[in-house]
Amino acid sequence: MDIMGYETGKIYKLQCSDGKYYFGSTIRSLSGRLSSHKHASRNTKTNNVYNHINDIGWDNVTINLIEVFPCETKQQLLQREMWFINEHRNDVLCLNTRNPITDNNTLESKQQHKEKCKEYYLQHRNEILQKRREYQTENREKRTEYNSEYRQQHSEKLKEYDKQYAIDNRERRNRLARERRAAKKNDA
Repeated sequence: MDIMGYETGKIYKLQCSDGKYYFGSTIRSLSGRLSSHKHASRNTKTNNVYNHINDIGWDNVTINLIEVFPCETKQQLLQREMWFINEHRNDVLCLNTRNPITDNNTLESKQQHKEKCKEYYLQHRNEILQKRREYQTENREKRTEYNSEYRQQHSEKLKEYDKQYAIDNRERRNRLARERRAAKKNDA
C-alpha cells in the first residue's frame, strides 16, 4: 500500500438542499474534507461548485459517504471518482464539470495555482500580516504551552534535527561569524 494512506480512500458527495450535488474523493475524514471545501470556497471565485454553494449557503450542504474505496495510489482514487462523475455526466443537477484526473494534476495548473496564490498574497499582504499578528497575540499562551509540550514529547527527534542542521549549516555559520568579526574590526 502507498504510504500516503490511500487505503482509507473514499468517494463522497456534496449534496445541496436544492438537489444539486458534487462528487469528490479523499483519504481524509469527511468532516475534514468538508472544512477544506469551505475554506477553499472563500478564496475561489471561478469554481462553479463553490459559487453555487456560496449562493445557497454551506448550511444547506451535507457531505455523504458514497463508497469506501481502499486503493494504492491517488490515480486509482481519482479514476474511481471519475467513474461516478461519468455515470452522472448528463444529469443537470451534477455540478462536476472538470475531470479530476487531467484538470487538477498538471504541472501547468499547479503553476497557475501558485501564481494566483502569490498574486492574492501580494494584494492582501498587509491584511494577512495584521491577522497573523492578531492571532499570535491572542494565542501567545496557547502557542507557548503547545511548543513546550511538543519539545518535551519529541526531544530526541529535535536533538537529531538540531545535530543534522548544525552539520548541514556549519560552513554558513562559519562564514557569518567571519563577516561579523570583520564588521567589528572595521567599526573599531
